[in-house]
Amino acid sequence: MPGRNPASLQHSRPYLELSDFLCRGKGASDPIQLLRFYCTSSLMGKMTLGRLSENARLFFIVHLAQALSACSDQPSPELGELASMRRQVVDALTIILPVRIHPSRGLFL
Repeated sequence: MPGRNPASLQHSRPYLELSDFLCRGKGASDPIQLLRFYCTSSLMGKMTLGRLSENARLFFIVHLAQALSACSDQPSPELGELASMRRQVVDALTIILPVRIHPSRGLFL
């Protein structure tokens, strides 16, 4: 759940969208570099992820998933590094995906 002062991506969102477009849309760079940026930037810090607004969370999840998918589609991704980044993505998702427990139905998002 976001903290009291939700963080937004208002200032960085255009740059993240441009990076995604150039990397995935135009093929200007290997998508693993984009995923590496997401995984090593301050965005992946637990304190930042926990404070993202709902819109920022959605944006981040979608772009993170698209970058990960693009890496998996590459002919020969760097398997060791990609596996490590996949684990980081899973760890991040446990922080930013809201999970609720319904008494009669069990877990759902």
